Amino acid sequence: MNKKKQQKSLSVRLQLRDATQARHAAVHTHPLFSRLLASDIAEAELAAINFAHLRAFTQIEAARDALSLWPDLSLAHRIRALRADLSAPPEILPEAYAYTAAYILGGLYVAYGSAFGARMIVKALRRALPDAAVTYYEMNDPQAWHLLCTRLEHLEGRSVGHAIDGANAVFDALLLTPASRRLHARRAHVDDTPSHPL
Repeated sequence: MNKKKQQKSLSVRLQLRDATQARHAAVHTHPLFSRLLASDIAEAELAAINFAHLRAFTQIEAARDALSLWPDLSLAHRIRALRADLSAPPEILPEAYAYTAAYILGGLYVAYGSAFGARMIVKALRRALPDAAVTYYEMNDPQAWHLLCTRLEHLEGRSVGHAIDGANAVFDALLLTPASRRLHARRAHVDDTPSHPL
């Protein structure tokens, strides 16, 4: 089976998983994110991790909201939790660029997928930093994840590539790499955006 036929036989979610695997692994080995389960994590380290999430999620949520897509996949509640845990974070002004719906859905795939393992993270943080606010990590929404995965499977053709781009851009933003500029600077063609939610 050639690579193109193999990709076509994979679900869109599995295609996203495979296409983002390197960046996903990079999160776990990143000097900052790898500290999340450390017994001696400092409050400043946790705050930096939370702010990285806040920055990435604010941009993709602004893009979703601008197109009035999938209110049931809104990241507003996660953003509120992150801001509460950070106490007084600086204001983040998202860039007003046009993204395709598929690109946004790919970004949401990373945002909601980041909740996996949260129970273990909460236990580790409560041991290491008993007084730290961990509201964000206590959030769990399996129904939203199921809805997201269902909508991903409606993507086809170049929309799958847009979703992969959106997912990788959010990973890049989390990793604080120069490529994170793509989340702010990459312009997707407005005429590629479906006129109705997937």
